Amino acid sequence: IWRHGDRTPSVLIPTDVNNTEETWELGLGELTKLGLQQEFRLGRFLRERYDGFLSKKYSPFEIYVRSSDYNRTLVSAQANMAGLFSPTDEEIFMPDIKWRPIPVHTIPKYLDKLLNDEISCPNAEAELNRVYEEDAKAKQIERENANMLRYLGEKAGFGKIPIPLKDMWHLFDPLNSIVRFRN
Repeated sequence: IWRHGDRTPSVLIPTDVNNTEETWELGLGELTKLGLQQEFRLGRFLRERYDGFLSKKYSPFEIYVRSSDYNRTLVSAQANMAGLFSPTDEEIFMPDIKWRPIPVHTIPKYLDKLLNDEISCPNAEAELNRVYEEDAKAKQIERENANMLRYLGEKAGFGKIPIPLKDMWHLFDPLNSIVRFRN
């Protein structure tokens, strides 16, 4: 089990006019070139670690690859498999392409109760809300950072001032993606 590699942001900061959907050639939430490299290297690491346990040659009787139904996760799985299973000479189907396609299976998001991170779970949502609304540590963090949360809420344009601690992901995601993509 592994996650996807680096991706473009999934959400944008409304007031950031220099970081719009048009900024990201592939679109939002898509795997970047760095993400592809990370996944390929992870496949190579898995090959090294499990060499002898896994056959060098891909076999559908030995491995089954399942992904959630997002472009970034499907492409991550493909890049990982490319690193894990370098094609043998007899598997190369085009001399200039050193790659062997390996099936990656998925099911539609709305049916995926195993890998879909957007599936609704009322108990989990209630617990998350309880933590942010009632937990003493969460409340302390909000009190200690009230000025910063107010400032971020005003500047980001999400319509929540101060920005709730629970919504900080909406700031972290685009800022983290920009830093990782541009460095």
